[in-house]
Amino acid sequence: MEELLSYCGYRCDQCPGYHENIESDEDRKRIQADWVKYYDHKVEAEEIDCQGCKAGLRDGNPNCKVRPCAIEKGVATCAECGEFACETIQKQMDAIKPIAKKHSDTMPAGDYQHYIAPYESEDRLRRFRSE
Repeated sequence: MEELLSYCGYRCDQCPGYHENIESDEDRKRIQADWVKYYDHKVEAEEIDCQGCKAGLRDGNPNCKVRPCAIEKGVATCAECGEFACETIQKQMDAIKPIAKKHSDTMPAGDYQHYIAPYESEDRLRRFRSE
C-alpha cells in the first residue's frame, strides 16, 4: 500500500484501524482490545473502519482539532502551514509520547509498529517541512 498521510502526519496506511488494514471481524476485535490496552480508548469493534481524515466519509477522530484547521488553511499536511508547529499540532504530535514511554519496555515489536509508529508524526512533519 502506498504511504497515506493524514493532515497531522499520521500514517493512515500503517494504522490498524484504517479500513484497508482490516480483513475480518476478528481483526476488529483484536484492534479493539489493543486500543484499550495501549490507549485506554474504548470503541465498539464494529465501529473500527476508518477511511482516513482526508476521505470526507467516516472521518477518523470526530474530536480532532487539526483536520478542520488544515482544511481551512488548504494544506495537505501541517508541515505546509506557515504556523507550524502551532499549539494544536504540537499537542497532536506530543500525544503519542507518553503512551510510547509507558509501553516501551513491555510492548512487542509488532505492536509498536501497529500502535505507536504510525502516530509518531513530529519527525515526519519536520522532515517534510525541511524538504
